[in-house]
Amino acid sequence: MRRNPHRPPRGFTLVEVLIATVLTALVMLTLGSALFGIGKAATSVEAGLERAETLRLVPAFLRTALGGVADSARFEGEAWRAAGFQGGREASAWIGTLPGRHGTGGLHHLRLAVERRGAQPVLVLRYRPYTAPGTRVRWGEAAAHPVLRAVDRFAVAYKAPSHDAWNRHPEWLDAWPHTDQLPEAVRFSITVEGRAWPPLVVPVIPLPAEADDSEALTDEPPA
Repeated sequence: MRRNPHRPPRGFTLVEVLIATVLTALVMLTLGSALFGIGKAATSVEAGLERAETLRLVPAFLRTALGGVADSARFEGEAWRAAGFQGGREASAWIGTLPGRHGTGGLHHLRLAVERRGAQPVLVLRYRPYTAPGTRVRWGEAAAHPVLRAVDRFAVAYKAPSHDAWNRHPEWLDAWPHTDQLPEAVRFSITVEGRAWPPLVVPVIPLPAEADDSEALTDEPPA
């Protein structure tokens, strides 16, 4: 039997079209899942790198901030009792040099504490240039540099110098009670977005002898 040459070519049946559509959808779904997984992995890697960078930068910043602190030798009489290193459980304040790129140099009043920025708790360094004896620092009006965001917990402890005869306290104190000396080191316990950082111990380094003298008063001691 001969085929009619004028008969149009046979097309796909409805079943064949449905099968092709289903196979195409399965392929697209597989590709979409793979791309989503790749994007999620890239986001996770980026977040991990950002956390690692933060873990590197914040300790370096704090070491710089506590790397030049005015000690009692730079104050006269009772001035040190009002303006010396003040340490509480959740905040620290001192007079020292400002970390690079945040000021014009010289002595500054510095305060490190957690503040709320909207709904987010942020670790903030407040600073104001030291100007003259008797200056009263109002921290709410001082310049602010955000150090770390999304801080769930920020606790500070202070190490008493081991060589001092009066050191009968535990190694780490929740507050710094002494008015005649600086702590040997400060320990920061920080939790960010539910992740607890390893304890960060930063030595307190007095300013060298040739630095400018200073004396001042603060009316808002740390908590």
